[in-house]
Amino acid sequence: MSAVASSEWLWTAVDRILAQEPSPDDLIGHRIQLLCARRWRDRGLEIPSWLAAEERLAAVTALTAPMVLDRIREACDGPVVLLKGPETAAFYPDPTLRRYWDIDVLVLDAPGAQRALEASGWQPIGDPEAYDDLHHLRPLAHPALPLAVEVHDRPKWVDRLAPVEVGALFEAARPAVVDADGIDALPPAHHALLLAAHSWSHEPFGRLRDVLDCGLVAAAADQREIEALAAEWGLGRLWSRTRRAIDALATGARLPRPLAWWARNIVTGRERTVLESHLTRCLSPFEVLPPGRAMRAFGAALVHTATPRDEPWRAKARRSARALRNHGQRRSEHETDAEVRRPRPAA
Repeated sequence: MSAVASSEWLWTAVDRILAQEPSPDDLIGHRIQLLCARRWRDRGLEIPSWLAAEERLAAVTALTAPMVLDRIREACDGPVVLLKGPETAAFYPDPTLRRYWDIDVLVLDAPGAQRALEASGWQPIGDPEAYDDLHHLRPLAHPALPLAVEVHDRPKWVDRLAPVEVGALFEAARPAVVDADGIDALPPAHHALLLAAHSWSHEPFGRLRDVLDCGLVAAAADQREIEALAAEWGLGRLWSRTRRAIDALATGARLPRPLAWWARNIVTGRERTVLESHLTRCLSPFEVLPPGRAMRAFGAALVHTATPRDEPWRAKARRSARALRNHGQRRSEHETDAEVRRPRPAA
């Protein structure tokens, strides 16, 4: 079964990004390296060795995912709802065009599912303290499989917005598009909104691939259904902005202000600058939150930007001055420069 509605706009977007001549770091940072490799291959162009290796890893991932899902289903009681990963990849023209590193599942009893998976050979990884009160438990790895598993008790959501009712997600779930017996997933309308909320909660419009995910999944849904569900979940403003970003990629339309001030990275395929990163932190709340909550988030962002982080005020002042000088520099280059310059404690 193909979940693809129409992906012509996807290749139009990829062509537009490639015309900007993004660097390998940009392609990887935006998670679009596999799409670009396919486009180059279709045109008979040589594929760099590092990109060919990425394609092989993606193929292994796609082949392995059904086995991982089978093991999850065997170990866990109750409904298992697949989030993101292979279910999202199924909406691409070829599932190997979307890379993922783990399998995310939503279950009714997350601690019970975690114990059952550990009993069947999965081993917890990562710092336990990093997952206190998080939306998923510690990731699990299996010595015989390349994909980790993250067991969720709720989806990741946008800060300062009321979370979606988890029970409603289980009620809406249906058999997954991915070929895995007994594994459910969300309908496209629910799925697209969950992807948009998850991406925004990490970094608003931080990765081009996330916008492509939303666009491809949403193309398989009734647009009026998405809009009605977005309003019900309190995501009406967020989905409106996401829809504009998808349209900008598909048609070459300009992003409206103030999105154009800080989210141009999703239409150019490059990394954010230092200035754009600060504007994202300060202005993005106004795109999705009611005015009062947006102002509080704005104030918190200003405090975060203006106050020292485990450093003296003098060091903070030097770091701020360097950020002003480097305002047009790529964020990663600025952070690397700052790390190199940071004084080391005496031995």
